Amino acid sequence: MRPKFRVSWVVVAGSAVALLVGRMPCSGEDATFDFRVDRFELELTGPVALRGGIPDFVEEFDDPTLSAWYTEYGTAFAADGFLHLASPGTELPDGLGVLPGTTLDLSVVGSVDQVADGEGGFVARSYWEPDELAPGDFNHMSLVTIGRDPPGLLEAAGLAIMNKTPDGEPAAYTMVQHLVRFGAGGPEAPQLSSAVIEPSAITGQIVFELRFDDEANTLETAFSLDGGATFERPFQPLPIFVGTSYGYGYFVLGADPQTNTVRTRAPAPPLCASGALIGNAKVVSSARPGSTISVKGSIPLRRRRYDPRRAGAEIRIVDRSLPETPILDLTSAAALRGGPGCGSHDGWRRARNGFVYRNETGALPPACTPGSAGGLTRLRFRNRPRVRLSDGRVVRGGLGFQVDLATAWHPLPGARIATTIVLGDTTGSGPAAPCATLEVRCVASDASVRCE
Repeated sequence: MRPKFRVSWVVVAGSAVALLVGRMPCSGEDATFDFRVDRFELELTGPVALRGGIPDFVEEFDDPTLSAWYTEYGTAFAADGFLHLASPGTELPDGLGVLPGTTLDLSVVGSVDQVADGEGGFVARSYWEPDELAPGDFNHMSLVTIGRDPPGLLEAAGLAIMNKTPDGEPAAYTMVQHLVRFGAGGPEAPQLSSAVIEPSAITGQIVFELRFDDEANTLETAFSLDGGATFERPFQPLPIFVGTSYGYGYFVLGADPQTNTVRTRAPAPPLCASGALIGNAKVVSSARPGSTISVKGSIPLRRRRYDPRRAGAEIRIVDRSLPETPILDLTSAAALRGGPGCGSHDGWRRARNGFVYRNETGALPPACTPGSAGGLTRLRFRNRPRVRLSDGRVVRGGLGFQVDLATAWHPLPGARIATTIVLGDTTGSGPAAPCATLEVRCVASDASVRCE
């Protein structure tokens, strides 16, 4: 069945691009891309539903092995708590005949878990970072269905966002609902509907939603431009599982740009490229004078001589609903290195069972610009004999951390806070430095908000 899917998605992508874009006038050689998916969730709504209103399967992409997905095309990896669909992709000249003279550059993953016709409805959502789309970019989430009785029938249905802006015109995005069906006689004409989107309307993560009605055998699509706070439903439901008395399906997430796409800037490399460490974290109000928020947690770490006075450290804390404005971003040139600080009490020092970094001036060397510390007042590393992971397992050996901040930011119910810590300075120790990305969800608790 997999080879038929490989053909089917190229036809979907190529047909959509051909009908909605025509021949893109772009040219150039800088085709580097890296599109990020933050989360995938699947909620069962039929008789097999387990938790009513709560997703039955959630993928946060914190597993570096991507064990719940397989790479169908190109390059896919997990880092910084994201699925990265990146270059190099798999180049397909002429889009298998759909786009003569145009080469598609695909990076696509498919889900290992499956859904089936006749076993109840479901709602699937994927949350994408609002990465800039250049003319020729095409990102999508689709449900691929395969018939078993009779065998061989196949459908691909879902949503895609693309940039079809001709050269010299203001940027405009297009949301595309697509359905292509393969029968005994080959592919049928794709069913495509579209809606124009102004890039300025995107105020948070882009969310694709696929809602299956098992009784009607229809798939309703919706999308959100504000991280899921509101959804738009401009398209009519699509008939799926047509022509078969039983079928199953799985989900695909993909980036399908054209190889001649020109980008104004290359994507930033992941901070935690190895993604090898998974631990736990929580966000609480700080009891330390001069601080308002503390982020606490731990990461597993096998025996290793880590001294931040020599190796340095990097930290980034992001509210996923505000991805472009990190709560704290002390990375790259702003890494916490050894050596003297901007005041006599600033910098790294050895402490009992670990190390502590203090900052009383609010500035970082060498320029010591006021506010350059981003509100960081203290960072504490403490060696621990055991660490409890986010999945409940306990492992031997780890490093506890506590980050104290003086900030006006406070978590809101529903927020997801991601903390990335690199045990080193990536400008010096390189991307192989041990690192971890830890994510917590905030919920209302009495008169406060709990994030853990």
